[in-house]
Amino acid sequence: MRATKVLFWLAQLAGVAATIWLLWGSEIPLGVPSDNWVWDRITFSDAEFKTMSLGWVIAGGATVVYLIFCSFADRRVLEANRWEMTGWLAALVVVGAVWHGVVQECPPDPNALSKTGCVLWLRGFQDYYLEAKTRAAQEPDYLAKYADRMREGDVLHFGTHPPGFIQLNKAVQGIVRRSPKLQGWLLEYQPESVRAGLDMVEKISAGKGAPLTDVDRAALWLMGLLTALAAMCTVVPLFCLVRRTCGRETAWRIVCFWPLIPALAVFHPVSDLWLPFFGTLFLAVWGRAWSRRSWPNGLLAGIVMSIGMRLSLAMLPVAFLAACWTLADCLFGESPDPLTTRLKQLVACVAAALGSFAVQIGLAYWTSSLDLPAVWLQNLRNHAGFYEQCSRTYSAWLLVNPIELALAIGTPVFLFAVTNWLTSTKGCLRSGRSLASFQLWCLVTLLVLWLSGKSSGEAARLWIFLMPWLLWVCGREPEISAKIVNGPGQTLPEYAGTPSHGWLLLLLLQAIVCTATVSRVDGFHFRTLVPIPESAQKAE
Repeated sequence: MRATKVLFWLAQLAGVAATIWLLWGSEIPLGVPSDNWVWDRITFSDAEFKTMSLGWVIAGGATVVYLIFCSFADRRVLEANRWEMTGWLAALVVVGAVWHGVVQECPPDPNALSKTGCVLWLRGFQDYYLEAKTRAAQEPDYLAKYADRMREGDVLHFGTHPPGFIQLNKAVQGIVRRSPKLQGWLLEYQPESVRAGLDMVEKISAGKGAPLTDVDRAALWLMGLLTALAAMCTVVPLFCLVRRTCGRETAWRIVCFWPLIPALAVFHPVSDLWLPFFGTLFLAVWGRAWSRRSWPNGLLAGIVMSIGMRLSLAMLPVAFLAACWTLADCLFGESPDPLTTRLKQLVACVAAALGSFAVQIGLAYWTSSLDLPAVWLQNLRNHAGFYEQCSRTYSAWLLVNPIELALAIGTPVFLFAVTNWLTSTKGCLRSGRSLASFQLWCLVTLLVLWLSGKSSGEAARLWIFLMPWLLWVCGREPEISAKIVNGPGQTLPEYAGTPSHGWLLLLLLQAIVCTATVSRVDGFHFRTLVPIPESAQKAE
């Protein structure tokens, strides 16, 4: 056991060192140059490096505060009632979002928080905001014609997504426009870097038909805040998922890693950051529906899935995971009920979920003539068309994608998940009961995505929705868990009296990797694919 722990920590230290060397000490391309897809490294002048060093000091202080908060709450979670536990999770959302913002201020502009306005406004990134401001706001039958728009064959971001994010941006614009007090508050309390970034956007967009107004400045900042909040809120359903098989202490320690995931800061404020919340929420609600054989929870799961599917087809792998895991648990899991009874219960839960999902589709068509099935089908065709227009070398991306995932989620968490997979799924093919393991089906789903080659390029961003899974499978890792205490009346094993130094050290390593990655990786190709004019960068 001692040798195993030593190897674990040596691997962790090696992973951190390898990450820093790869990003900062080498010129190895972060991608596949032959396919014209490489993540850029952020470059900086001597003056910018000094400023960034100061940012690292501030981020270090924020990390200490974050670790103190996590450690203090860790001492309370076992004794906390439901309301106090809810309060700690809400506090983690806020503290995590603050840490998230502090770390993003480390790199120089336009990769600091100043990127918020650029990414949300400028065409070439996602186009949701301007689409909502122009066509979606001006055309009463916009949603009715959305399927026809998809048939135009755009293979980039717009053509491969349902209209959910456009509707979200339109709603935010409307709220800000109708609430002068909210607008004033958002304008007054913008960080200087965000305000400078919006000045840059105003200069770039001048004379191009869609001038940047005060409403836009406030709405763009609000969208950035909501995106960060949605990403951090993932800790709540993730806690519920881990809590299904672990004690509170373990579940708390697991979710404390989520705000430290590098991809959440590197790619803020892209729409992908909303997906982990809805994907994890669906798994949590569906898991509750199946474990309790509750068709009302099945109805709720269908509603959550329909909302997620309005945003992105990335919810499909989530549904695949839920289907495989549930079916395996029904067939091979431990249960006093006979197989026929379990199958009937499964059919009832699935029927409830599919029923509420179908109702949501019908309501969308009835209220706005939005044909969601037609939109989804065309999104899939457009996605396939991308690889016809932009060929990818399958074998190269087969090697690169796991490395990219490790860098995006952080090598400490990645190695943590891998070691847990290796131990928890051991003997799965020999034991029928092990086939019901959610760790196994998380791995299977990830392998299917990896081997399909459908994320050849940008896996660091495209796979954000599945990153909670790598924390989910870590619930019983010995470095987090400890002695099982079988207290009176407990329905799940609780972990008490666990030394926290190993957990805190792992959190610290993850924070170091996150800061190093955010300070070095340009997630938006500001200086190559979507260059910001030099004159605009100097706008005051």
